Amino acid sequence: MKKKNYFSKITGMGKSILLIVALATASLVFAQPDLNLGLKLHYTFEQATGTTVPDVTGNGYDGTLYGATVGLSNGKNSLILGTSGTDYLDMGTNTGNLISSLTDFSMSCYIWVNTTNTNLSSNGNMIATFSNSLDSYNQQVGYMFLQAKRSRYSITLARYEAEQAVQVGTDVAKGKWVQFTYTQSGSTGKFYQDGVLMNTNEAVTLTPSSLGATLYNILAKPSYNGDTYLQDAQISDFRMYNRAITPDEVMMLNGYSSDLIAAYNGLTLGDVSAVTGNITLPATAGLVNIPVTWTTSLPLVISADGTVNRPTQYDATAKLTATLTQTVNGVTYTLVKVFNVTVKAYNNVSDQLAEWNFAGNLISDNNGIVTVKDVQTGFVGTLKNDARIRTIGTTTQFNVLDLGKGTGYFDMGTEIGKAVYSLNDYSMMSFFRIDDTYTNLNSGGNFIWTFSNTADAGTDKNGYIFGSLKDQSQAVSTNYWNQGNQSVGLYANAPKNAWHHIAYTQTGTTGTVYVDGVKVASGSMTNIPSTAITISGRTGTLYNWLGRSCYNGDAYLQSTLLYDFQLLKFPLTVDDIYTGFTGFDGVSTILGRLNTAYTENPDVILPELTTELNNLNLGDLSAVKSDLPLPLKGILDPSIAISWKATLPSLIDSVGHVTRPNYYNYNDTLTASLTKNGQKLTKVFYATVVVKDGTQYANDLLVKYDFSSVTDSTVTDVAEQHLKGVLRNNATVKTIGTTTKYKVLNLGDSIGYFDMGPEIGKLMYHMNDFTIGAYFRIDPSYMKLSKNGNFLWSFSNTKDVLISGQGYVIASLRNQAETVSYSNWTTEQTIQLTDSAFKSAWHHFAYTQSGTTGTIYFDGMNTTTATITTLPSMALPKSGQLGTLFNWIGRSCYGNDVYLRKSMVSDFRLYKTALTDSQIMDTEMKVKTTIDALNAASAETPNALVPVIDSPYRVSTLPGEIKILGLNGNEKISLYDVTGRQLKIDNPASIPAKTGVYIVRINGYQTKVVVTE
Repeated sequence: MKKKNYFSKITGMGKSILLIVALATASLVFAQPDLNLGLKLHYTFEQATGTTVPDVTGNGYDGTLYGATVGLSNGKNSLILGTSGTDYLDMGTNTGNLISSLTDFSMSCYIWVNTTNTNLSSNGNMIATFSNSLDSYNQQVGYMFLQAKRSRYSITLARYEAEQAVQVGTDVAKGKWVQFTYTQSGSTGKFYQDGVLMNTNEAVTLTPSSLGATLYNILAKPSYNGDTYLQDAQISDFRMYNRAITPDEVMMLNGYSSDLIAAYNGLTLGDVSAVTGNITLPATAGLVNIPVTWTTSLPLVISADGTVNRPTQYDATAKLTATLTQTVNGVTYTLVKVFNVTVKAYNNVSDQLAEWNFAGNLISDNNGIVTVKDVQTGFVGTLKNDARIRTIGTTTQFNVLDLGKGTGYFDMGTEIGKAVYSLNDYSMMSFFRIDDTYTNLNSGGNFIWTFSNTADAGTDKNGYIFGSLKDQSQAVSTNYWNQGNQSVGLYANAPKNAWHHIAYTQTGTTGTVYVDGVKVASGSMTNIPSTAITISGRTGTLYNWLGRSCYNGDAYLQSTLLYDFQLLKFPLTVDDIYTGFTGFDGVSTILGRLNTAYTENPDVILPELTTELNNLNLGDLSAVKSDLPLPLKGILDPSIAISWKATLPSLIDSVGHVTRPNYYNYNDTLTASLTKNGQKLTKVFYATVVVKDGTQYANDLLVKYDFSSVTDSTVTDVAEQHLKGVLRNNATVKTIGTTTKYKVLNLGDSIGYFDMGPEIGKLMYHMNDFTIGAYFRIDPSYMKLSKNGNFLWSFSNTKDVLISGQGYVIASLRNQAETVSYSNWTTEQTIQLTDSAFKSAWHHFAYTQSGTTGTIYFDGMNTTTATITTLPSMALPKSGQLGTLFNWIGRSCYGNDVYLRKSMVSDFRLYKTALTDSQIMDTEMKVKTTIDALNAASAETPNALVPVIDSPYRVSTLPGEIKILGLNGNEKISLYDVTGRQLKIDNPASIPAKTGVYIVRINGYQTKVVVTE
């Protein structure tokens, strides 16, 4: 045996506990482990005979290749998995007998995933699977696996819901060899990566023998139909032992020398559980002086040289990471060892960090903003949205937090986040009552408490804690749900229709969930808040809520009452929770009181609030022209606070100041909130704010952008109010023509567009009967006209309807359509001509709305009508806005749509009436003569895109027939009836037709014809 000095290391539950051994002599015996002891299966992948890969132990567990190959890859003999997604190694049914014999065991291998792999984050990506079915999802007969996705070991006798797992939580790194080892001794499972213990679970009660003799024993193939094979990757040195190999043996499997292992085991900082001064960080370790470098997770608390800066109020735990480096025969080996160092704060705080019981003496109201102090520390939280304080009971009354039925929640403030950053062993708990009418409890979200570094963990993935009533669980994540997330829970909806209690306690790395004082779930939780969610440079979580999720889109906890949320910096026992401790009477007692109080009176309203509400009156609000005297406190009871909120605060603000709008009268809604002792009642008043004098329109023509009035990039419309728009990106105004000159909008060939400004949006909110139209000319070289987008105009409440669909009016030249929607494409009403607009010449597109009849005019001709019941005045108005904010020519309100390119636009108009056929063609818009003039101007302009020539075609009608003369056989011909329906054409020279009105299109030419009998 080789003799070396060493220290022993005991690793458990994610914390390193060091045994400091006093050395009596300069060296101790280093017992060289035997890595062949208990080795039952070993694939070295050095060679294959045909498709057979030998098990070099000689125990007869040879594998069979299916698609995969073996060979030297990235410096190691490997199982090579291609990109087909079907390659794997079958270890054979005989290996199932080995599985059935294993209790204590180890599984180990190297894994390399190529940088070109694009499927690693998909479900599946198993390195090794042992299963009794290849349809494990439906048959539920049990399996175990080692997984590259999330770097994970898992075992179950059913499906994924019942898995017992140990994991790193992040996908294996690409483009490098990574070594995985999983060991299990009794119910303790340990997961090592590159020789370093990453996670421990002391509650893995299932062993391979629990599965029996597995039928399917495979490398790289999943046991769930549809899951992804491990592919574009290599596996090397796959081993299975019938014992839990030691941490030293794990490091030896990684190629570390005995000197490096001894240095690693011997490296210690002593007792670092309550540091108050600077600490010495060794620069070398071991007898051969292995170099050690240090990094720190909290440099503001402990620097990388050991300098300590004690916090003021809360203890802080920093991760000091030691990297030991040794080069042997030109190969560099590194080992990383992490020490959790707790630095004591100067000031001690109570073990009971926070408690919100919502007692009346802790409630304050400042102009409608209701805040509540916690009992223990004085943290101040704020009621948000429709959350309120509610009183229940008659004999004994309780103030409780009512989260409401919308987006109500309680913001505990940022100060409590500092306490959260200090948590090691801890408890969180609260009483709750979910109404039996609440139907959304099974949706994502429904968090009873949240402590997060971000308001949207789906985007900003940097850690949180939450308790869920959907799952009755506690989750702690270093990142987000799919990376670094750990949870412990019952994974069933919380009970409804009575008061209940949920508590979570953390002891070491064991988390436990209690419901109504009864332990319902327990498991490994190595994500300790003080080290898992702390961020360098921050002092605490910033988003600390009751009733709201840290994921945008998740459900708020609704129709729920909360009482007595507590945060404690020690783990409660079951007796503490159920029977009580100092200051807490116990769950069994308090639940009885709460249920009795709710039965007596579920919603006690102070009579003075009701009296004041009935007395509150603002008089006649049907024609508001001046400021309103809004009372801010009760007239009968001055202790009642009154706050005001208008749906249009730009017209009536919270103190009653009135700003009269331009162009039109606006209907506004004022809501008075009367509060006392946290209780709140509301009353709604409806007001009409009268238009500002001199801003009303006298004529039907509201807007005319003819691009004749341009200053720099600002364009002024030439109608009554002279609204202003802005040329954006590379859009310009150019002049065409020499005899008669026209100013036209040139959209360019990129992302140019014309922003008509927000004022025109105020007009759109009032449109019932209206006309909207513009001239356009599309260059024949433009090839993307068939793509989504190509909007001639767009009036939208949001910049990107894909993100937030809140209504719009649009016209697209892709299908010559006018569309209106309350939200997005799911609520659209559309009228269209189907075909894309013509190119190469000037054309005109107009839309009129008269009652519920919508009509599209093309080149001045009435081409199709439809019933359109969704009017802009109905679909567009949104609370808090006076008009659409995003009003564009040439740009879509859908973020991924194409801009209208290689096009010119002229004479955009908006009327507050539906023009007639003759008004559009001849007297008002004068489309017929204007198109001819624009085409002539383009032909005269030297840089015109394509000169226009007269049409060579002649269209005539006979009884029951439409005839077209001058065709050469290469034309695109379309025929539409008066409803806009496209008709089939067999012989374009002679088209049979019933009596009626038709639109004939031939390339860039269009005409209306009437067929008689």
